[in-house]
Amino acid sequence: DDEEGLRQEVTNKIRELRIWARLSSDEYVQYRNAWLEGDETSRHRFIQYWHENRQQSRHFDKTHVDFQRRLYSSAKQFAILHIQMDLCLSSLTDVLTQMRLYFDRQIKQLLPPLGYYMASELLIEILMTIQDLHSRDPPIIHRDIKPDNLLVHSEPHRGKFVKLADFGLSVEHKSKSQSHSLYVGTERYMAPEVKVGGTKNAQKCRYTPSVDVYSIGVLIQDLFNVDFNNWKNQELDDKYKNIMELTLSALSGQSWQRPTCAQLLTIILI
Repeated sequence: DDEEGLRQEVTNKIRELRIWARLSSDEYVQYRNAWLEGDETSRHRFIQYWHENRQQSRHFDKTHVDFQRRLYSSAKQFAILHIQMDLCLSSLTDVLTQMRLYFDRQIKQLLPPLGYYMASELLIEILMTIQDLHSRDPPIIHRDIKPDNLLVHSEPHRGKFVKLADFGLSVEHKSKSQSHSLYVGTERYMAPEVKVGGTKNAQKCRYTPSVDVYSIGVLIQDLFNVDFNNWKNQELDDKYKNIMELTLSALSGQSWQRPTCAQLLTIILI
């Protein structure tokens, strides 16, 4: 199982690099270079990583130790894949934490007007990025949109602060009849159709780029620090009412009822 898991990780990484290489615009963290290193130091580093990863993720028994020894002995076939990319020091998670501190807001407490404006500008950039992803030929479904995967520059680059990162779960959507794996991504941001079956078995079903729109619906709540479950009991001005309606449409349980990113942009830019 460990050997098969390692092969799958390599396959997934190659797929990620192929998708990443198609995304050469400022909206994305740029893939700069990749290389393999197979020296003794790299081998020791990988063995240590594998050992720690297996201890954290599952029971590490004698079978895994034996595999580790076999892996270590395969020096001639071993190498670490290194990937060079843009340096971004902050994620959207960091930025949202700093915004709450600056405006003295608790989680799920509405932001003041300046905070609303900042969140709106960030949302526009995010929507434009995902719209670009979905308009590719074939469209690309990211499948793991969340604050940790949206990196933020301290200074704008060509007018943009936000860059989308981590394409490890991304897939090309080549036809409407194409099926994709279930239960991939981060559960809180996962669309209902991706959760079908409620297990992490390697099952597949048909779904579309609208699963990313659902993730954006959850992300909007993070951006604007709103309490989706309690918003009807709050006194909201018109701008926050529009945001809640936007969120509701993106979070529709029926994928065909969700708006596209282009439609969401049209609404928020009004």
